[in-house]
Amino acid sequence: MKSMHKAVNSFVVATSILASGAAIAKIEAPFRSYVGMDVQIRHMNFQKGYGQNLFKHDITQGNVFFGVPLDENFRIEAGYEANPGKTRTNYLNVGDVSAGTTLGLAQQTISTSRIHGPHISLSAVLPLKSNPNFKWVGSIGVAHLRMNLVRNTNFFVLPDGSLYYLSAHGLSPATTFLQTKNILKCSLGVEYDLSTDWGFRALIGWENTKKFSIPSVEAGTIGLINPRNSMLYSMGIFLKL
Repeated sequence: MKSMHKAVNSFVVATSILASGAAIAKIEAPFRSYVGMDVQIRHMNFQKGYGQNLFKHDITQGNVFFGVPLDENFRIEAGYEANPGKTRTNYLNVGDVSAGTTLGLAQQTISTSRIHGPHISLSAVLPLKSNPNFKWVGSIGVAHLRMNLVRNTNFFVLPDGSLYYLSAHGLSPATTFLQTKNILKCSLGVEYDLSTDWGFRALIGWENTKKFSIPSVEAGTIGLINPRNSMLYSMGIFLKL
């Protein structure tokens, strides 16, 4: 619930800034502001041994957005993207590399991914002459993303084959990898006006998440997660204001 409140607050701030810009620019009626929502799939792999065998590579997330047209062909769009925590259960063997460390004992881990943050972009729009309701859309911008990745080690397998549960022995099983960065993002896709007020869009996007290199935050722990760049596949609807 706390994360949802942060998302709403960030979206309100972004929309207020853009709405003020729209008033100053005195945008004419044919170029209407809009608000909408996308459903997205983020595909983000990791460097081998640095998260590849711990965290989910495909994550479903949401994106809420608000746009202000500058003219027929250019817009400014801001939004907030976030996913509910996604977990992955793994069994790691002796000799596997986990978060940069070679394992001396086999173990079971349950890892959770949480990625969220606001973004702002400049979009270019090209309507088709044969059908102005159909438009090509491209954008480039910046996202302020926060990655919160948590590895929970459920148990170790001891040399005699017995299981050693960390929580049962008063030990913390969680290692947190937390970092926030400004990253480049871009997208390309299509948009279609369903009516005078409603529209649909489908986009393929890219985010420079390779810029992240995330160390563990707990004192006395050693670990590093290195994501690769993300691809975003999204579909959404929007309402013209």
